[in-house]
Amino acid sequence: MRIGIGSTKLEPSLCHGRIDGIGVYVQCLLQHYKKLGYDVLSVSYPPLQNPWRKTLLPASTHFSTPYSLATLAALTPAGSRLNRSLEKKIDLFHATDYLIPRFRKIPVVATLHDAIMLKHPEWCNPHLRELKNFLIKSSLKWTDRVIAISKAMIPDLVEYWGVDENKISVVHQGIADWWLEKVPADAKKNVLDTFNLQENFLFSVGTLQPRKNFTRIIQAYELLPEEIQKKHKLVLVGKDGWQSNEIRREIERMTAANKAVWLQYVTDDELRVLYQSAQLLLFPSLSEGFGLPILQAFASDLPIITSNTTSLPEIAGNAAYFVDPCSVEEISQGITTLLADSVLCGELVMRGQERVKQFTLEKCAEATLDIYKKFF
Repeated sequence: MRIGIGSTKLEPSLCHGRIDGIGVYVQCLLQHYKKLGYDVLSVSYPPLQNPWRKTLLPASTHFSTPYSLATLAALTPAGSRLNRSLEKKIDLFHATDYLIPRFRKIPVVATLHDAIMLKHPEWCNPHLRELKNFLIKSSLKWTDRVIAISKAMIPDLVEYWGVDENKISVVHQGIADWWLEKVPADAKKNVLDTFNLQENFLFSVGTLQPRKNFTRIIQAYELLPEEIQKKHKLVLVGKDGWQSNEIRREIERMTAANKAVWLQYVTDDELRVLYQSAQLLLFPSLSEGFGLPILQAFASDLPIITSNTTSLPEIAGNAAYFVDPCSVEEISQGITTLLADSVLCGELVMRGQERVKQFTLEKCAEATLDIYKKFF
């Protein structure tokens, strides 16, 4: 079986080395399929502003036309003739990133990570939003199977994207084995020294955007007693996102008061050190299709405070402390409770160690392969 994988989220000229959650998902699939010996071709869309730019990914090719133009063309009578040359090189295409091409003779599988852009448009960039949503909805007409990354997302995919529930399969994301490896003490010290950090900080990670709830995290932190703030600095990792100005002002105020550290970008190795050096992960997101930081915290033996909404209880199981993400007081109380209760933290860590075993890269990739094989 020759597999085409949508890899636009990994294109170096587009992501500039900063791979998001979808990019991590794509990487995991590619690495595992190649490890199993499958013939895998990465396929990315060229940018609309520079459609002649060549792909920089290994074992990769570009679609001939930027996504928006290709999808509009696919809606015309000539649409069935698109991608004919690519169609000869693969037996199936998996669109991993909402960018779903049309083919005439091969099946198309699409992973839809969530429906946030339709359910909560106030959280998303309005630039060409209606066109982008129209293109995705239209391209779902030629999608043979849809993968949801959590059961919690199925109602949203049905209601907002109009997907037939009978066409949806659930495949949870996985985490690479190297996340479970302990970082040597000297390597950990080097990273912490680089960022001028001491261990046992309160940690939160995610793109700076409203749904990641950084404003309430900061407000909850400021409700903590002064002695706790002095002992446990707040460390935030995440690049600027849509509507981040207010969040950024709050973070800059905190950093000026020496209460917080903001790291806009860290490498994977540095991120692993931060997880393994923190006291708690604060992840009270307002909405998540999956919530990869939960698995990263489990793998790092880090207790978690997370939301009791969307996919997060499904992924965390009984291994996290749940709060109402809209309640600053609940978030703050959760921090106080876990900092004061080492026994509870130990229990959550032990549960997380068992829980993370259910979310391996191998399980994710093999379950996805099982979906492919149903077409042959």
